[in-house]
Amino acid sequence: MTTKESFEHECKKGITSRYALGLIHKPYLEIVEYYKLIESLNLKKKGKYTHSDIFNTLYFSSVFGYNRIFHIDSIPQDEFSILLENANTPSQRCIQYYLDEIVKEKDVEKFKMDTFKLFAEKGLIDGRIIYIDSHTCESFSDKNIGVFMHGTKNKLVKCFKVHYVLDAIKNRPMMFKFTDSKEDMPEIIMPLIKKSDEVLSGTDRKVEMVIFDRKAYSIPLFKEINKENKIFLCWSKDLNTTNKELDTVPGELFINPIKINLSFIGESSNSLILIQNFFLLRRRLYFTARFLAFFPFRV
Repeated sequence: MTTKESFEHECKKGITSRYALGLIHKPYLEIVEYYKLIESLNLKKKGKYTHSDIFNTLYFSSVFGYNRIFHIDSIPQDEFSILLENANTPSQRCIQYYLDEIVKEKDVEKFKMDTFKLFAEKGLIDGRIIYIDSHTCESFSDKNIGVFMHGTKNKLVKCFKVHYVLDAIKNRPMMFKFTDSKEDMPEIIMPLIKKSDEVLSGTDRKVEMVIFDRKAYSIPLFKEINKENKIFLCWSKDLNTTNKELDTVPGELFINPIKINLSFIGESSNSLILIQNFFLLRRRLYFTARFLAFFPFRV
């Protein structure tokens, strides 16, 4: 077979890659100006890889379930390269170099805020209704970080927490923050609400409703959110008792019931949430939703 025939054969055969479906993400990355945002970091180029190669590797490796940097070296390069501008995938060491440079020399917080502000201005996130939660991540770092009782492993482990804000209308992430494992949800809710309002500062919208689970159940927090004139929704800690007391409440003390159409990542259909028991008592403050039916956000 001649070189020409070999070339024609390869063209007709096409490319086989288990990662080809990732190409449907490319138009979305262009719409959100993902690559322009990367260039704004003004990173020093190292070797043959472009900044796009580095961040495409980080992005698509996460999409396909390679959740740790050291997993990158196990990705089949001949198939994964279809998503890059290069025939090879950057190594774990190369990517670590870029990440270290970003942490040491760049304003990561500003980059993060600029990114989410752009999403808000383009209408990719709405932000009027947000869901806040946290996730404990075990760390295998040799750095001296705190230990925490891991909820599912039931043992003390070195870990940190990821607190995140989900735009509950557009079903997209809106803000996140890493903290020490000892910092709990009630302490982080208000800063995240204020950051979310900052994200929306270039639009005509603001955060109107905040949803979180009972890990953040705190009367001082409730009062603080109330001062900001925002509606919030939290699971009651003693739902049976609350519902019995609720049945005795005169109807005129209820805030008007409202309907919200929410779609959460990981679920195939929207959940129609009827907030019937969002109410105010004269002597005590209760917040509950008897028919609240959304599912946990999956990280």
